[in-house]
Amino acid sequence: MRLLFGVLLLVIVDQISKIWARFLLLESPPISYLSDTFRLVYAENTGAFLSLGAEAPMYIRFAVMVGLNSVMLIGIGVYLFKARKISHLEQIAFALVLAGGLGNLLDRIFRQGIVIDFLNLGIGSVRTGIFNLADVMISVGILMLGWGWCLGRSDLKSKSSATEKTGESIATKVISGLIVGITTLYFADPCNAAETIIYKAGQTSGQVVLNGQIIEYNRRELIFRVQFPDTVRRLSADNIIAYAPERNQPHQKAVQALKDLQYTEALSKFASAQSQETRPWLQREIQAGQIEVLINQQNWLEAVEKYLTLITSDPLTRHQELFPLHWSDEKLTNEEKIWALGALQSDKAIERLIGASWLVESTEYGTRAESVLREMMTNPVPLIRHLTKTQIWRRELVTDEITDGDLERWERQLLDLQEEYRSGPMFVLGLGYERIVQKELAAARFLWLTMMDTRNIPLARDATLRAADLLEAVGQISQSVQLRAEAEARFTPSD
Repeated sequence: MRLLFGVLLLVIVDQISKIWARFLLLESPPISYLSDTFRLVYAENTGAFLSLGAEAPMYIRFAVMVGLNSVMLIGIGVYLFKARKISHLEQIAFALVLAGGLGNLLDRIFRQGIVIDFLNLGIGSVRTGIFNLADVMISVGILMLGWGWCLGRSDLKSKSSATEKTGESIATKVISGLIVGITTLYFADPCNAAETIIYKAGQTSGQVVLNGQIIEYNRRELIFRVQFPDTVRRLSADNIIAYAPERNQPHQKAVQALKDLQYTEALSKFASAQSQETRPWLQREIQAGQIEVLINQQNWLEAVEKYLTLITSDPLTRHQELFPLHWSDEKLTNEEKIWALGALQSDKAIERLIGASWLVESTEYGTRAESVLREMMTNPVPLIRHLTKTQIWRRELVTDEITDGDLERWERQLLDLQEEYRSGPMFVLGLGYERIVQKELAAARFLWLTMMDTRNIPLARDATLRAADLLEAVGQISQSVQLRAEAEARFTPSD
C-alpha cells in the first residue's frame, strides 16, 4: 500500500512541476544557470527520442506513444505488485520507473499526445535532451536496477525452491533489461554539439526540441544537424520558437557587455569572438552585434560600412532591421555628410535610403534627400518602400502643417511594417502628435519604444524623456518622475 501511495505521490509531483513550467516558462527563451550547465527551457514534445515521429499523424503517435507505453506500464505494475521475490531496492526502482512512465502517459492522454519537458543539462559541448521530472524518475529507477545487478541481487536468494528462484530471477532480468534498453534509447543523446532549438512541428500545436548543431540560420530557414540518427533538418524560420547557440567565450562576454551598455568592452570582445569563430552564420551574428554597438555609440560611418557588408554577404540576414537610419535631426560630421551625399547617387536602394535619412531634415540638403525618397516610393521591395514612406514623414514635419488626417495616414502606413521595424517610425509618430499638441497620444507613442524595442538606446532614451515631459505637462507628475529615473537607470551607457 505504501508503494502504491509513493507512486501516486510522485505522479502528482511530476504533474505539478509541468503546470509550473507551463505557467512560468511558456513563451520564455531558455534560462541558463551555472555557466549554462543547467537550462530551463519549455518544450512540448509530440514525438519520442530526439522528437522522432513528431510530425507523424496524431492517430499514429497516439497509438504508438499511448498504446505501447500503456502495455509496458501495465506489465511493470503487475510484476511490481505481484512478484514475491524481488528486493526492496528493486521495488523502489520499478516504482520510480512506473511513476515516471505514468506521468508522461498522463501528458499524452490529456494533452493531445504532447509531453511537457523543461530541463536540460550540459557540460562544454555535450548536452542532454530536454527532459522532465518523470524522465528523472525513470532514469534513477534504471540506475538503481543497474546497481542491483552489480550487487548480484543477493536478496533474491531465499529459501524458496531453485525453480522458483530461477523463474523470478529470469523474469526480473528480462523486464529490467527491456526497461534499461528502451529507456537508454529514449533518453540518450550522443550528439556532441551543445546547441538547442525549439520549433513548431508541422500543423500540430506541439513544440519540438532538438539538440545538435546549427549549420545555417537566416530569415528563410534554419538548417540543423542531429548526429543520432545522423540527419540534417531544414526548418522554416517562421516555425522557430527559440534557440540556444553555442557561442565562444568572447562572444558570450560581448553579448553580456552589450546588455550592460558597456560598448567599448563589447566591441573588444566581439572582435576577439570573430577571430575565433569558424561558422559563417555565427560570424554574421557577431557582425550584427557590432552594428548594434556602433549604432548605440552613434558611430554612423562604421555602422553603415559593417551593415552593408553584412547584407551583401547574406541578403537573407535575420538582422536586416539594424538599418543605420536616422529618426531625428542629428548633427553630422563632415565625413558623414560626404558619405550621405554620395549615397544619394548610389545605384543601391538601401544606400540611398540610409543617406536620405541622414539628410532629410537638413536645411541645406533636405530638398535633395526628399526628392530621392519620392523616387523610391515605387521601389519593388516592400520593406524599402514602407521605410521610405516613414522617412518622408520626417520631411513633412519640417515643411508642412501636420493635421489629424496626416497622423491617421501615418498610423495606417505604420501597420505595413513588421514590429521589429516600427521603433523609429513610432518615434516620428510621437513627434507628430506632439506637434499638434495631443500630449497623451504623443507620450503613448514614445513609450512604445521604452516598452517594446530598446535596441537603439539613444532613441529609446530620448523617447522616454520626451514622454516624461509630456506626462508632466498634463499633470501626471509621479509617472513623469518614474520615467526619468527609468531613463537614467536603463539607458545610460556604462562607458
